[in-house]
Order: sequence, then structure tokens, then C-alpha cells
Amino acid sequence: MHPLFPEGILTTNTSPADDHLAYAIELCVASLSSRPDANSPAPIGHRRIVRSSIMHAVSALDAYLNKFQYETFIDESSPHYLPVSRRNTVLRRFLDGWRNATIPDRLAVLAELTGQGPIRDNLLARCREVGLRRNVIVHGVVYQTTVLMSPSEAQPTTFDLIDIEESMNCRTRFPHLKLGSMLELQTTQAEAAIDVTFESLQSIASPYMRRLSLFFTEPTRTVVLLEPPSFTREQAAKQLLEAAQARKA
Repeated sequence: MHPLFPEGILTTNTSPADDHLAYAIELCVASLSSRPDANSPAPIGHRRIVRSSIMHAVSALDAYLNKFQYETFIDESSPHYLPVSRRNTVLRRFLDGWRNATIPDRLAVLAELTGQGPIRDNLLARCREVGLRRNVIVHGVVYQTTVLMSPSEAQPTTFDLIDIEESMNCRTRFPHLKLGSMLELQTTQAEAAIDVTFESLQSIASPYMRRLSLFFTEPTRTVVLLEPPSFTREQAAKQLLEAAQARKA
């Protein structure tokens, strides 16, 4: 038997959080080259990449919070475990409804318990907005789009797009992140979602993780290690691109 594992058994808590975050960053980086002309309407391929990046960024935050919750309230072998005897009635009721709780509420509770809170109101508001954007994408929220078109003079069977109006007012729904129309998904929207995830981790991660390991497959097979205060999208993307350039050299 190995001295570190005298019984030959190793048990770890497995979560898809790291994979979600790494893939969100990969897609965000890929979106930079999927829209060659920023002045023209976003190609459908570009919108799909940005949409997927947002989905994985929010899923990453959701998964990290669930992992921290497991280590705090379920795994009795965890150094972060809070015994049932130390949980008040309000906390017990919140834990009973954990699956239905919003990401901002989960974040705020964990921050308070670990002494990292309170979370900034602006961050909680942006968490709500990226969650709403994710829900619009994943659950297929229906809204009306009105398109003004004009017959093309060059080809009678085609039409030129004059204007678009949507019943979903993104300016009022996303006042903090200033997210635009679903028809005009930009790389900046993916960046905003990833930034919210990293900022949330910075707010509560110190008791739970000393290092963040992200495994990338595109544009190169790379493992990026991030340590506080380097939990940022910019730092992860920088290391990823530097590794890709080094392999090309």
C-alpha cells in the first residue's frame, strides 16, 4: 500500500465546475475570431459560440456553489463542514430549498457563513442578470421580434433588413451588464458572464480553494493554474494564448 493511502482508497468530491469554466473561456476566446467584421450583423456561428460560452460560465458558477454547499453542509469529513447543531432555523430552511434558491442568494449565504460577506450589491445584481440571460437561452423564453424588410433591387427573391424591434427590452432587463439583443450576441456578453463567475469566486473561494486548475483543449492542450488574486478571465485567457503561441514557435 502507498503510505499516503494506507487503505488503498482515495475519495474526492467531483464536480463539473472546472470543466464548465474552462470551456466557457475556450468559447469566449474562439468567438474573437468567429466575427471577422464587427460592423456587420453577427453571423449565426458567432452567436452560437457566444451563447454557449454564457451557458457554461453560469453553469460553472452554479456548480462551484453546489460544491461549496456540499463541503459545508453534507460532507462530514470536509474541514469546512458546519455541524447541524450549529445551524439556525433560518439556515436549515434555506438549505431545504437550496435547489430552488437563486445563484445570488446561494452566494450571499455562503459568503456570510465563511466570513467573506457581505457581497457587493452590484455583484449580486449582475449575478441575477447573467442567470436571467442563461435562462432565456436554456429554457427558450419566447418573445416577439418584428422585422422591417425591403425587397432587394438586385435580387427580387431576397430582402434587405431595414430594422428589428424586439418585445424583450434588454436595456431594462440587464441594466448593470448592459446586455444587448439575442440577435446581436457579442463576445463582450460572454466576457461579462465569465467575469461575474470569477468575481463571485474571488468573493468566497478563499476558504474552499487555494488554486484553480483549468484544463483547456483549444487552441492547445493546456493546464492553467490560477491563484488568488489571479482569479480573472484575462489572466486565464492570457496564459491560454501564450501557451498556444509557444507551441507554434
